[in-house]
Amino acid sequence: MAKKKLPPVMTRAQAKAAGLKRYWRGTPCLKGHRAERFTSDAHCVVCTDQKFWAWYDENKAHVVAGVKAWREQNPKRHRLQRLRELPANRERMRQWAKDNPERYSQSCKARNHARRSRERNAPGKWTADDIDKLFDQQKRRCAACRVSIKKGYEIDHKQPLSKGGTNYISNIQLLCFSCNRSKGSRPHEVWLAERSL
Repeated sequence: MAKKKLPPVMTRAQAKAAGLKRYWRGTPCLKGHRAERFTSDAHCVVCTDQKFWAWYDENKAHVVAGVKAWREQNPKRHRLQRLRELPANRERMRQWAKDNPERYSQSCKARNHARRSRERNAPGKWTADDIDKLFDQQKRRCAACRVSIKKGYEIDHKQPLSKGGTNYISNIQLLCFSCNRSKGSRPHEVWLAERSL
């Protein structure tokens, strides 16, 4: 990943005069971050970010409860805020999908599987990161026939949701297209036994 190019060196007074929210002083902060500083208080952007997320991790339950309470007390304002943000969010998601086609595809698959498991009241869920780990654990090969699945695979429930299976990652396997079509909605062990006959 390429390093972010820093803006020209200037003083805080020059940044204030130019109406900038951030400026680059030309030297790292006391913690060694080569990053911009906020014009308002001259604090390093990276240090401020790290401090905020450390505080958030310690106070997450309180913050989430506060946000939820505000939404319940102000439903119209919350809805208006969401509607104002919608076009920008849609554009940002379109751009992300264009820049990350594989991740977008995995996210769509995860959402679809989560929806199907909710419809069947099946417990558990997994993420695109879980699928990446499983892909590496299977050494990029189909869990059944061991053919390479680098060019594409399907996410399969070993014990199908229709037969009482869960949506936990432990019940997920990656199969090539032909194996997944052949397996259908049968449990993995039953399908393997029938296949070996």
